[in-house]
Amino acid sequence: MDIRGIKLTNKERDHHGNDPFEVLADVIPALDFDYMSKPENGECVVDLGISASPEADQPMVGLWNLTQVDASFAKAATNTPRLFNVGTLADCGAVSAEYPIDCASVIQMRYCMAYNLIFEIVRGNIQFPENSDAYAANGTFHACINQIINLYTDAKQSSYGVKDELRASIWTVKALLPIAKEKV
Repeated sequence: MDIRGIKLTNKERDHHGNDPFEVLADVIPALDFDYMSKPENGECVVDLGISASPEADQPMVGLWNLTQVDASFAKAATNTPRLFNVGTLADCGAVSAEYPIDCASVIQMRYCMAYNLIFEIVRGNIQFPENSDAYAANGTFHACINQIINLYTDAKQSSYGVKDELRASIWTVKALLPIAKEKV
């Protein structure tokens, strides 16, 4: 079973002080998370995401330092990470990696990613022109380009943070939550 987009079903809820699994059980009562968290019943993995967003008078953008994040992933014993640069910045961007299968089965972690939330500027909003429209430089092409320009122009008024995500078993996420809350 694969459930995607459930974070959208619980975004409107008050999460402060609540156990996320209690919130999920409330939102999706048909799922028995206690049963699903037991290894003898199969494997259920969930994503744990921790965001850090700037709270400033001026709009700010959070960026991951790739050298630091890459070193962190190496200490976590992940497979070779994939680096994704932000624009033309040489040492800022996103990192993603899987854990080796033998390690993943022991620590119950599958995948991790650290990325910048500036992608939200275009997430689901951008529409690229067709090649034929670009070659012709017609009105459709110019309308698409103007839409992209407007997205970035409007984005100057907002702040964007960073996010660290981990895909792991329910049991591992439950064990990590108190530590994560303490650190954040």
